Amino acid sequence: MRLLLAALICLVWSVLIPADASAQTLLRWKLKPGDGFVVHTEQNTESTVGFSGKSANSKIDMQMDIRWRVNKASDSSFIVMQSIERLTASLSAATGSAEFDSAAKSRPVGLAKQLSDALQPLVGAEIEMEMNDLGEVRSVKPANAAAEK
Repeated sequence: MRLLLAALICLVWSVLIPADASAQTLLRWKLKPGDGFVVHTEQNTESTVGFSGKSANSKIDMQMDIRWRVNKASDSSFIVMQSIERLTASLSAATGSAEFDSAAKSRPVGLAKQLSDALQPLVGAEIEMEMNDLGEVRSVKPANAAAEK
């Protein structure tokens, strides 16, 4: 009896719910050529590596300002130029600590120079990204010499 009552309730419920509520709704991007914005991201990582009965801790904090500029847009896709405008990072490990800021005027030394050498080439690298109307990436390709590297 309870099983029949549960089945009846499910049947009535499915009839009362509008049919389009269960359909997938497409996300339509309303971007126009020339539109642009900056996305600020932060990533904080702490890790511990174990080896030979010992452990080493490290911490990396990174922030990026990423510029998006819309080149083309249609109902089915859009093309965005993406570049890193500014990157900051701080590293703390057993071997020492270092900080990097792509906007800094001073020249880094020691561990900070190694960090700078690894991260500085990313700043200004521009990629062309094509996305569909759901925001899924269709293709990505380098758009300048910095991105080629």
